[in-house]
Amino acid sequence: MKLNYRGVRYEQNSAEVAVNEGKVGGKFRGRNWRVHNLKAAPVIKHSANLVYRGVPVN
Repeated sequence: MKLNYRGVRYEQNSAEVAVNEGKVGGKFRGRNWRVHNLKAAPVIKHSANLVYRGVPVN
C-alpha cells in the first residue's frame, strides 16, 4: 500500500502472521468471537535508516 505523510511517500509492507483458531471466547453484539493463538512469533526487520537530530537510530 502506498502512503504519504507530510509530503514523504513510502510503502507499507505488512507482515502476515499465521494463527490457530481457538475456542469461542464469548459473544459480542450477538456474534461469537474466537481466541487466536500464534503459530510462531513474527520476526520484524527494520529497513528504514532513521536519524534523530543528526544521530543514526537503530
